[in-house]
Amino acid sequence: MNYKVSILKSLIIAGFLLFVNSPIISQTLDDYIGIAIENNSSLKVKYFDYSLAQEKVNETGAFESTEFDMGVFTFLPETDGASALLNIGVSQELPWLGEHKAEKKLQKEKAIINQYDIATSEKELTYQIKELYYSIYEKQAIREVLKTNKEIVIRYERMATNSLESAGFSMEDILKIRIQKNELHSRMFQTYNEVEALSKNFNRLLERDEKTVLIIPNTLSVLDIPVGIVRVENHPYLLRVQQLENIYNAEEDLVEISRKPEVSLGLEYVFNDQTNEPNSILNGKDILIPRIEMKIPVFNHSHKSQKQQIEIKQDQLFYQLKQQKNKLEVNIEKAQLSFDNAVVRVVAAQKNATETQRTIDLLIISYETESLNYSNILRLQMQKLNYELMEIEATKDAFIAKSRLEFLSE
Repeated sequence: MNYKVSILKSLIIAGFLLFVNSPIISQTLDDYIGIAIENNSSLKVKYFDYSLAQEKVNETGAFESTEFDMGVFTFLPETDGASALLNIGVSQELPWLGEHKAEKKLQKEKAIINQYDIATSEKELTYQIKELYYSIYEKQAIREVLKTNKEIVIRYERMATNSLESAGFSMEDILKIRIQKNELHSRMFQTYNEVEALSKNFNRLLERDEKTVLIIPNTLSVLDIPVGIVRVENHPYLLRVQQLENIYNAEEDLVEISRKPEVSLGLEYVFNDQTNEPNSILNGKDILIPRIEMKIPVFNHSHKSQKQQIEIKQDQLFYQLKQQKNKLEVNIEKAQLSFDNAVVRVVAAQKNATETQRTIDLLIISYETESLNYSNILRLQMQKLNYELMEIEATKDAFIAKSRLEFLSE
């Protein structure tokens, strides 16, 4: 007996030290979601992707590099009244009217895709947080129910022991009660381990110290779950697909402009030396040569294939959007069914637990006038425990199903 007391004291002290050394901050589910969004590494990567896309917009539209060239004549050719010494040239390729605007528009449309990727990732992370949050609630609630039922079974054990001493009852009932008590004790400590493991994973998901103590409510009611209309029209999944149409339209505009000629303006300056013809008017005069270059895609028909590819992708979008919307609606129906069934299970479990408790109360009252059937009362107590556990599990399932609906809706 002293050995058991020593172990119990050690557990209490260890739990107290863990409680003292662990930071505790009163936080709600929304607070946890905010912490996760702020700390999540995957989201940070997507934020950087969006920043890079924005910089790509700023980069787009710049002129091509100006070309400079210089040449020295190793064999001095003679021009009209002069001998060429050095040739210097400069040229600048100019965009067709509206080309830079079209390129910048395309990059802006591509950058918007990153916004929808971020929104989708935030919704996915939020759902993961809620799912794990309600799973921890379930394990904690199960632990408390097992603890309460263990205390009740211990009370039955005392009653049976007293009956044994006063009326000569068999040890069979007492042994059954003790076996059930040990089973409850074992299951209770299993839930301790499960809560600890889930809490560490929860803190890892928040990317913070895994020893941080969580504040999870002791009770949840399905009556507290808000019921609203689920819409999918503005879900990031669908908006991302719709945004592809804007990208393809911008690509199409750019392909049309690429069919135009490429124009380059240039200027050459030739340094000349004097010749032996002093009477020449151009003797020793330098030469300035303005130049314009134009590239015309006479034989380049790649733009036709590019335009055809864009049209194919635009036609494909209709079916992609339809497929994604159907997928969302199917998953919404599944989540709604899970929610409805969970609520039904909660109500049924509550009613059955109440009726079972009434039967137990009647048996306890009858104990005052006649002997108590411990096998019967123990069976009823375990049956009530199953109903209580069923209610907890169904409550968790209802909240997770509702979270799933929120994830699937806009």
